[in-house]
Amino acid sequence: MPDEIKVLIVEDEDDQVEIYKDAITEHNEVERNLNIEVSYAKTYEDAMKYIEEQVYDSAFIDLCLDKNSMDEKRGKELISYIKTHAKYPIYIVSGSLDDDTAKLAENKFISEYERGSQDVSLDLLLDEVEALYKTGITRVLNAEGFFAKHLHEIFWKHFSQSKDYWLENHLLDGTELEKSISRYALSHLYEYLEISEQGNTVKYDVSEMYIYPIIKQKISPGDVVTLNNEYQLVMTPACDLAQQTNNIIFVKLNKFLSLSDIIDKRDKYKTALDALQKESSEDTIKNEAKNKEAVKNLLRNYISNNKGNRYHFLPNFLEFEAHTVDFQLITTISLEAANELPRLLSITPAHFKDIQARFASYYARQGSPDFEYGDLSSFYLEGLISPEE
Repeated sequence: MPDEIKVLIVEDEDDQVEIYKDAITEHNEVERNLNIEVSYAKTYEDAMKYIEEQVYDSAFIDLCLDKNSMDEKRGKELISYIKTHAKYPIYIVSGSLDDDTAKLAENKFISEYERGSQDVSLDLLLDEVEALYKTGITRVLNAEGFFAKHLHEIFWKHFSQSKDYWLENHLLDGTELEKSISRYALSHLYEYLEISEQGNTVKYDVSEMYIYPIIKQKISPGDVVTLNNEYQLVMTPACDLAQQTNNIIFVKLNKFLSLSDIIDKRDKYKTALDALQKESSEDTIKNEAKNKEAVKNLLRNYISNNKGNRYHFLPNFLEFEAHTVDFQLITTISLEAANELPRLLSITPAHFKDIQARFASYYARQGSPDFEYGDLSSFYLEGLISPEE
């Protein structure tokens, strides 16, 4: 049996409903492991009943419903309700778009399309619905997904064992206690996320390194900011920020593929490649392969953070290109000025701790001063042989 993608379509015109049905039938007829299952609603009331009773992966909504009533654009109410109470993307397909819907569509999970426009292709929209389903975003976050499954287990298996503590020994109250319980649940959920169902090493996506958009209102450790038209990383510890320190410490980020040694290795490889195109001798071929491998090894060393403690690699994500943190390039500015800087994204605490550890290791690497060990050895040897009485 193929997986079912559950889609809600809210449309009151019969001819438009038929267009949806034809497009979905054609989509499902293509040989695939996914099947789109649709709930059709023609009125606001029917749509609300579906939304409240079922979990969907996507919704297509016409703005104008109940055309005999004084308030035709009840589709907006449905959109607002879904955005408040559910978690799946919305496609507005309507002939009544306006400035209000344009504001709604500023959220990338809400898209607007003018009915009858050449820009509207139900086939492409259905392909996007399928692609989003395959990512697992809607399944993970809905009431039947991974979180819900394991939170159920955390309640019965873990909280049940610590029940007496929460009743008698907890140190917090009110909202702070609720946050503490939430963190406790999340720490256990994270453990379940670390378990691979196939028994293999858990694989991570680069997106897991970042929080985007930034959640915290004030500048925080791990924030990537723009300073002097360059990206900088906040390194000031959280304890200093909590005490309203006067100055904030930043380290500069360099564009990964613009580092001088990478450019140098690349140029040598390109020279060898150019020579190969002119002359295919055995020595030229070996030289090209040798230079190519040198570039790959250098890139690998940076990416795996094996280029010494001076650098730390940050992968690309959305508009943020891959960069390396350079712990030699430090800037300090006032807290007041720092809070005015534009912030792009933040590095998650787990990854930022690794960066902090490398930063501390880099500046603790000096070791002790060099002594004249030969002379000292003779001095101590003399004292050992002829100790003072």
